[in-house]
Amino acid sequence: MDHSEQDLTRQVTLYKSQLRGLRLSNETNQARLLDASSRADQDLVSRLAEADMVLADLERANSRVATVEGRNVRPLLPDGVCFLSVRALNAT
Repeated sequence: MDHSEQDLTRQVTLYKSQLRGLRLSNETNQARLLDASSRADQDLVSRLAEADMVLADLERANSRVATVEGRNVRPLLPDGVCFLSVRALNAT
């Protein structure tokens, strides 16, 4: 083998080594990205579940308020008068 062939062989060997390193780096980065994405998805699901629980609590509280308003307002109305909630009056 002459000198130029040896140089080309060394270059090919070097490029192959660099290519293996790049592939390994790419696989590592993809695994990290997938892990980060998975954690972000889990965090999002957790936050959405928490928001659903807060919304359910709010809906129950609003229902209780409406029930209490109904109890407090009905005795004050004369017979035959239709009951309207405070929210309905405010909506007009």
